[in-house]
Amino acid sequence: MPTSFFTIFLLLLAVARAITSEQGTELVRAAQSGVLHAMDWAQASLRLNKANTSSSSLAVALGDCVELYRDAEPRLARLVSGVKGSPNLNQNGGLLASWDAATAKADIVVSQDGSDSCKTINEAVAALARMGDNRPERAIIYVKSGEYNEKVEVGRDMKNLMFVRDGMDKTVVTGNQNVQDGASTLNSATFGVSGDGFWARDMTFENTAGPRKHQAVALRVSSDLSIFYRCSVEVFQDSLLVHSLRQFYRDCPIYGTIDFIFGDASVVFQNCDIFMKRPMDHQANMITAQGRDNSNENTRISIENSSVRPSTELVTGQCSIKTTKHQIVIGLRNDERASSNIIFKLLPRKSC
Repeated sequence: MPTSFFTIFLLLLAVARAITSEQGTELVRAAQSGVLHAMDWAQASLRLNKANTSSSSLAVALGDCVELYRDAEPRLARLVSGVKGSPNLNQNGGLLASWDAATAKADIVVSQDGSDSCKTINEAVAALARMGDNRPERAIIYVKSGEYNEKVEVGRDMKNLMFVRDGMDKTVVTGNQNVQDGASTLNSATFGVSGDGFWARDMTFENTAGPRKHQAVALRVSSDLSIFYRCSVEVFQDSLLVHSLRQFYRDCPIYGTIDFIFGDASVVFQNCDIFMKRPMDHQANMITAQGRDNSNENTRISIENSSVRPSTELVTGQCSIKTTKHQIVIGLRNDERASSNIIFKLLPRKSC
């Protein structure tokens, strides 16, 4: 598929809210048709590639393409039909901050000992999917304390889900998929969210693949109007993929080494603590990598009233990295593809 078409498609998504004319609708319809054609091509190529086991990396790339096209087409279809945005995404205002397990009732409860509705998070998501149209407008999944070693995908049809837990230090979703072992960056995520209106509170998402495994995502989000409140994201390289659409993070600790907040969403981080972990000896810490590749896009990473500091392994006396060799860079990727670039440089304490 021509690269130029995909660029046009991304631009249409960026200005979708401003498209009201008949001509604009025709452009969106053309983009939708192109995406459907590209998805058919990618699926056919993937089937052909499966017969050729010598090209596993191509199969991974084609699989990512199919997933992205499947995620984009329904949103374009909604624009063509004249429906503005996703319905009911702003319902239940204040519920996320005020929800209390002692006084409120969840639709599904997850506990590892089997004493409640489900034993795994994937079982809970599947149970909600089976409800179909009978699912509540704002479905609540309460996950009790424990370490849940599973790869979770909240699909684009699962809208308005809310996850709550006993606390970010008590309930952890963990995994270790990574690029070095054959996963793509997109599919290495321990927890992936595509359904619009996703809310989460008091959760920890982690990927335990070490720094030598390169890209290993803990949380991937392409959910419009998604909110993460008091959620921790912990890994080394490429921790949090803010893939696309509008996202908000409040009071969230985020850990990583290189490009660990990255993607092309319109995203705000407010009152968050950003911790640099120790990279490999030949590396520096790069906090953000904004993925905008066209100046006409309206996507940005905004970090407000937040702190940037070393993790315990970079604190005085606990590491051997020399100040003259170790550089921490905060800001947007500084190249021609980004229209805004802000870079700050910090150095660890001399005794480190």
